[in-house]
Amino acid sequence: MPLPIPELAPVTMATRSFSLNWTLLSTLVLRHRRQSNRRVAGCQSAIRCSLFLITIAVCTQFSPTQASVVEDNLRAVIEGNRALKDSLFRHGDDSPLRLQDKSDFDGLRYFPVNLGWRVEGELHRYGRTRQIQLPDTGGSSIAVERFGRFLFQVDRKAFWLEVFRSVQGGSLTTYFTDQTNGTSTYGAGRYAVVGKSDDGTYVLDFNGSYSPYCAYNEDYVCPLPPAHNHLPFKVDAGELDTGPDLAH
Repeated sequence: MPLPIPELAPVTMATRSFSLNWTLLSTLVLRHRRQSNRRVAGCQSAIRCSLFLITIAVCTQFSPTQASVVEDNLRAVIEGNRALKDSLFRHGDDSPLRLQDKSDFDGLRYFPVNLGWRVEGELHRYGRTRQIQLPDTGGSSIAVERFGRFLFQVDRKAFWLEVFRSVQGGSLTTYFTDQTNGTSTYGAGRYAVVGKSDDGTYVLDFNGSYSPYCAYNEDYVCPLPPAHNHLPFKVDAGELDTGPDLAH
């Protein structure tokens, strides 16, 4: 059976009315730095969409033509979500950008799409999840739920990242650092969603890794990746650093 090719919807603000099956940003709890009582002010899951969501069965029996279609669709998904995120940052009510920054915002920067950074792996869920306090960029901590470990391979070497979930539930997210932080990517680390496909496999697509809100606006305080979630190589995929112009 030939692989169906889904149609891609245009990037418009109307897409915010779609059912929220996939998050551009994780359900990380954020605080406004300038709130004296430091209560929870919002969460980074405010910008979500299911536009460009494609359920693709991972199968080794694809013909070369079908495999090419899958890759083309994945690239379109990634590029489309990047365009939509820019639109929501520029026009959305939930944008982390300050009002004065929106007029000058010309889009986020990314590494070129590289499907080699889309890795499958095993998610080893902890027998008993528990809440922990992760240090944050404001010198305090934020409560998250330890969910499990995602085991994967890069260049035939095994690695793992701890996976978390916000105390409100939602998508599974890993907060990680690698050898690009402080040079080409945000110095404090990046976040990435670990998703489950229909056939039960788990996928971490580093092309979708992103900077937390505090990278764009210092009024936000974000969880810091734990030390054991450091990858000893460069992850040349996903979002690049915005530089000092937005976070000031």
